[in-house]
Amino acid sequence: MSTEKGTKPWTVQELVGWTAGFFGRKGLAKARLSAELLLAEALKLDRTLLYSRWNDPVDAIPLEVFRSYIQRYVEGEPIEYILGYRWFMTYRLEVNPDVFIPRVETEELIEWIVQKENRRPRWFMDLGTGSGAIGIALARAHPEATIVASDKSERALDVARRNARTHRVLDRILFYQADFLDGLDELVDPVEVVVCNPPYVGENERQEVSPATLRYEPEMALFGGPDGLDFYRKTLEHRSLLRGKRVYFEFGLEQKERLEELFSPVGAVTCKRDMYGHWRFLSVDFHS
Repeated sequence: MSTEKGTKPWTVQELVGWTAGFFGRKGLAKARLSAELLLAEALKLDRTLLYSRWNDPVDAIPLEVFRSYIQRYVEGEPIEYILGYRWFMTYRLEVNPDVFIPRVETEELIEWIVQKENRRPRWFMDLGTGSGAIGIALARAHPEATIVASDKSERALDVARRNARTHRVLDRILFYQADFLDGLDELVDPVEVVVCNPPYVGENERQEVSPATLRYEPEMALFGGPDGLDFYRKTLEHRSLLRGKRVYFEFGLEQKERLEELFSPVGAVTCKRDMYGHWRFLSVDFHS
């Protein structure tokens, strides 16, 4: 793509059309939408405003930014990292390579929790908060609640704090750097509900993970040991802290039966399918 098309600068309409076609030829999904999102970001506009400027020429500086976005996208970088945000539930979350990109399945987990916890718990815990997606969603759904959010990565916590500030719930989320529950004994005591989307991909499944995910997203948010269950086993090591509490997890394909075997001796287990019909979510009511 040249800076000018002949002697005339590119218009918004021409750029969207050319880029959508280019992405389509590369076999990229949602080619038109991706082209619009990337151009809107380069122009610092809301995507819906592109159409009001459909015939406007695009200046050289945003055009160069847009070209760099195109290059990054065709090289496989997730569009969320290029844009710097991901829509989650009904709001935007900042994301960057320090955090795992929240998936739509986690939105379903939140919806299940909100439906089940109609008694309005006062204290939640979000283990492995990453971008803060789960903790922020819980804070928005339960305006009177306090959330304890932890992560092993300080950089991830920086992103989560910024997101919490943006969505005006920073005063109700207590952020801590911690490896799982290590050092959080006193904070766990008042918590009624624990939520976690742990790393659950097994090392034996590495070849099934998309190259873009492996290249760009943080490994420690993906892999949970040889079979993907290390994090769940670690939960059992801390079961004395979790007595009388309800814990929600997301889990991977083909893990349901093994997780039921792990947790049934320590509490009442409930599983739920996701929108695609796969077993994906688990709750454990730990024995008192």
